[in-house]
Amino acid sequence: MNVDPVVSEIVAGALRAIEEEVEDLLGRVWRSPSLRDAGDFSAALYDRFGRALTSTAAG
Repeated sequence: MNVDPVVSEIVAGALRAIEEEVEDLLGRVWRSPSLRDAGDFSAALYDRFGRALTSTAAG
């Protein structure tokens, strides 16, 4: 399957933005000050087969 590289980058950027929004939300509502202040957590998006689409922990 041929994928347009421009569309691929747009989708990848949108997925990264969603991931960052989720991490920001977790940071705002986290109950543990030590985890929240240290930023010792991450979020990732997965497809229906369990494959990671994004992950700031890996990068």
